[in-house]
Amino acid sequence: MKTELALTIAGSDIFSGGGLQADLTTFSQLGIYGMVAQTCLTTFDNDQLKIDIFSANRFLSQLNSFDKISFNGIKIGLLPSAEIINQTKSFLENQNCQNIVLDPVLVFKENNYQEIQNQKELLKSLFSNITVLTPNLKEAEILSGITIRNKTDMIDAARYLFDLGIKCVVIKGDQTISSKKAIDLYFDGENVEFLENDRLNKKSHGAGCTFSSAITALLIKGYSLLESVKIAKGLVYKTIKYGNHFGVSQYAFKK
Repeated sequence: MKTELALTIAGSDIFSGGGLQADLTTFSQLGIYGMVAQTCLTTFDNDQLKIDIFSANRFLSQLNSFDKISFNGIKIGLLPSAEIINQTKSFLENQNCQNIVLDPVLVFKENNYQEIQNQKELLKSLFSNITVLTPNLKEAEILSGITIRNKTDMIDAARYLFDLGIKCVVIKGDQTISSKKAIDLYFDGENVEFLENDRLNKKSHGAGCTFSSAITALLIKGYSLLESVKIAKGLVYKTIKYGNHFGVSQYAFKK
């Protein structure tokens, strides 16, 4: 039986609630063998997020280690430097992978406005290689330049991002859209669908990482784009419901 392989390109979460730890656990829980190219290490000092960015050479040496491996799916998380984004772009172009999910982490505390704008433009250079883009509401606003206050705005932003070359856009809504429901938008150029479940009043650290890595694994398993997104959303609901102080729990998938 052929082993199905997934790669996560992401940062390390010292508490393992999110980041590459969440990705690898998600892959494992869904029957996919996961590998990793680490972009950075995150730590906390007096409740302040600190990001230790890997050098371009250190990151590239990881990618070069996979030169004889063809991945069935690739999940991309935090890409904290221009060099790492450009190296990721070259890697994707050489991989010819059909299932690539980008969780565009744009908002983290060490960023200033200009850094976010620069990173936004660099991330857009990846879009022609991306199968599914999974921004949260703020990230969708930054990437599209559209202020999102309602469902119509979500659709407008998704259309804009889709037109940049992505096959499918999933915008994760927050309390701006609904205080009682977790409402996400699925858009693939033809189908527009709002996916809803009850909003849980619990810590959700790692939910975004888990969502995008679950979509990656499900696409590898042969599910359609819409099926993968729907199933992944249901799984993430469980991980939040049964999560702990450090983050969501991927071990809740089977509950």
